Amino acid sequence: MTHDTNTQLANDAGYMSAQVHEMGQEIERLRAIAEQVEQLESQLETADRRIKELETALTVARLPPESRKNVIQMVEGKAA
Repeated sequence: MTHDTNTQLANDAGYMSAQVHEMGQEIERLRAIAEQVEQLESQLETADRRIKELETALTVARLPPESRKNVIQMVEGKAA
């Protein structure tokens, strides 16, 4: 191999090493983003459950008193 070929190979190796390093950094950044997304999805699921519970409670609260008592008794019976 000639000196020029060796120099070019060294330059190429240096360039590829830098590219691999950049890709590694990008992978770490994407992992962090994926972790944030998972946390936000979990928080959203929790909020959705809470909203459904509150909507149900509001619906029960709007029932006439006797119907409301019946619903509460049914819920308590299933919880036991």
